[in-house]
Amino acid sequence: KLSELETKMEEVHIEQSDNDLFTFGETIKDYISIIQSAKAAFDERVKIFSTWESAQSTLAKKREAKNKATAQGKAERVAQCEEDIKFWEGKVEKCQEDFELISKNLKDEIRIFEEVWVREVKEAVTSYFQKTIDNQKTDCRTLERILTRSKNHKLNNLIDDGSDIHHAIYI
Repeated sequence: KLSELETKMEEVHIEQSDNDLFTFGETIKDYISIIQSAKAAFDERVKIFSTWESAQSTLAKKREAKNKATAQGKAERVAQCEEDIKFWEGKVEKCQEDFELISKNLKDEIRIFEEVWVREVKEAVTSYFQKTIDNQKTDCRTLERILTRSKNHKLNNLIDDGSDIHHAIYI
């Protein structure tokens, strides 16, 4: 009878272990992976913003250089500055578009994360705890069954031994 208990308890513990790994562990692993991806995307956004600011600063310097060259009457230098300004205006515009695009994508991903992943994690955690409770109930039922059998066995042994029946009732 004790071996039955041991076997049943082992089965329940294996099931609980699987529950720990697959229901809870995998969900948390996926959740962490998404958070790491979001962090990488935010890091990329910071880089794009920095590049955009740098391009704006360079554009301002090129405009300053053009104004200085214009004031000094250096036509060749003014023409070069105008080419540089066009290049840097394009660069600033491209960086701004990239920044706005990555910001929009991050907002969309965060919205999806909040709507879908938070719900899925809640469901997984709820499922995990429900399975854990079910396993604990199974453990309790198994123990109760074994204890009942054990008490009945003791009662039968007492009666067979001719012991006082009143003593057997209190076991």
